[in-house]
Amino acid sequence: MPFQCSDCEKTFIRKCNLVKHICVKLEKKPLQSSICQRIFAQKNYIDKHLKNHVKEKPFQCIVCGKAFAHKQSLLVHQRIHSGEKPFQCVQCDKSFTERQSLVRHIRIHTGEKPYNCPHCEKAFAQKTNLTKHQKLHTGEKPYQCNLCNKAFSERQYLIQHQKRPYHCSHCDRCFTLKRTYLNHQRVHIVEK
Repeated sequence: MPFQCSDCEKTFIRKCNLVKHICVKLEKKPLQSSICQRIFAQKNYIDKHLKNHVKEKPFQCIVCGKAFAHKQSLLVHQRIHSGEKPFQCVQCDKSFTERQSLVRHIRIHTGEKPYNCPHCEKAFAQKTNLTKHQKLHTGEKPYQCNLCNKAFSERQYLIQHQKRPYHCSHCDRCFTLKRTYLNHQRVHIVEK
């Protein structure tokens, strides 16, 4: 279970449950974002979070001009320009610009998979992979091709599909080359 209370070492599957637990210990009411309903234990955290919603980005990179809502985000970004990678893996020679990237990387060595699917027995090392996987259970396909209306669960699959501009109207096949598409059409003509 990935979320652990540093005070009593109680663990939680969801971060929001840990936040609620901390609020109870501090005898505080959890603070909830009025925009996205996320909850926070402390006012400074919700204030920081709300900046993301209003898109206020007062911290600007002097090298490339990219702007950030938080000073820490700018400092991490500037490592791209400086080449600084202060977080190094002790098991191999890889290093990273962010601590969280190192934490995710270490799971390759440990085999840890803290993100469990509530619908099946699969587990994942990264939360993004769990989110992608869960779309298999829900059948959610929010990315739709504007040429053939075929829908995809991931944006990358739509992009890959759109790189093949020739869509067969008889089946689900798509082709990169017009010549290959026309050859394929013969299959349907023979079938008829």
